[in-house]
Amino acid sequence: MNSRNSIVSSNSKLLIIVIGLCLILIGNGFEYSILKIDIDSLLVNLGALLLVIGTLQWIFDEGMREEIVQEISIATLGTDRIHRNGLRDCTDNSRKIDEDNLWKATNSLIIGVHYSNRFVEDNADVIKSRIVDKKETHIFHIDEDSLAAKYLVDSKSGKSNIGEKTKNLKELIESEFNKSELVKIVKHSRVLRYSFIKTDQTIWVKFFTNSKGYSIIPAVKVETGTPLFEFFTSDIERLMEQSCELR
Repeated sequence: MNSRNSIVSSNSKLLIIVIGLCLILIGNGFEYSILKIDIDSLLVNLGALLLVIGTLQWIFDEGMREEIVQEISIATLGTDRIHRNGLRDCTDNSRKIDEDNLWKATNSLIIGVHYSNRFVEDNADVIKSRIVDKKETHIFHIDEDSLAAKYLVDSKSGKSNIGEKTKNLKELIESEFNKSELVKIVKHSRVLRYSFIKTDQTIWVKFFTNSKGYSIIPAVKVETGTPLFEFFTSDIERLMEQSCELR
């Protein structure tokens, strides 16, 4: 069927080109006017139009159409692959992530960082709301006595005093959340490949730079029930098993 359609399409373009040439030849072979209309010029112009249309159609079908179809196919497959694997959103500045309603509603909220306390400082009201609803919040924070912390200090990957940050986090929890047992600090001893905000429905994955110096960090969001969500969930669960609760 496709072969037959291709033959018909090719023949129709060829017929248009031939008709166009014939009209040009006929129009140049005589002179005749009706009501001041030059029939010969009209045929020549009509023939030229058909010749151009047929030629352009042939060029498009033989070359550009295949390229366009290929580009559409690649774009469609790529988009489908991204969606199937779980990517749902992204931001070029991870500090702008704001999903208060989801963070309050989710049964499980797990924050993973090296030593930054920004999430707790910026979202104290969210955590207080979770405490009222009897929901736990886990905060992964690096063990200041670990080799990973020593590496971060020695490599100058950050400017903060890690021990001081841990102390500040404990004081923040004591002052803001009245030492609630529902807010748990989990000390890890890893140089994280990514920081994260995990709920039951989504995970925001925030990147780190390989180079030294300050940068605005992008982030991507993955959704539950997808390969990427399962990968990060499994990795975070193993990290929890390999870490210890501070309080």
